[in-house]
Amino acid sequence: MASKKVQKSAEYQTHQNEQTFVDDPIQDRLLALSMALANELWVSRCRIKRLEEKLISKNLISKNDVEAIASELERSESSIELEEYSATLMEALSGLAASRSADEDILQNFK
Repeated sequence: MASKKVQKSAEYQTHQNEQTFVDDPIQDRLLALSMALANELWVSRCRIKRLEEKLISKNLISKNDVEAIASELERSESSIELEEYSATLMEALSGLAASRSADEDILQNFK
């Protein structure tokens, strides 16, 4: 099967200072989205693990509390945050520089 030459759009070509991984702009955006998701997941996992360990070590919660399934009320209360999170992830598909620094509030937690 012959490979197909991908033509970059004018909009895509104007962002040459942006890091690209592959020549196809669509595949590049999907890869950027995947990397953004992986980054978000890793940061979240680290923070959750640290919080769980601290709460359990101080006997504020049990391991069973940590592993309990969220209630319907808890899930519905987080729906707005889920929409905002999804919108942030979808920015990676816009073709503009998707990487940006964390907010100063977040950075303060790691100083």
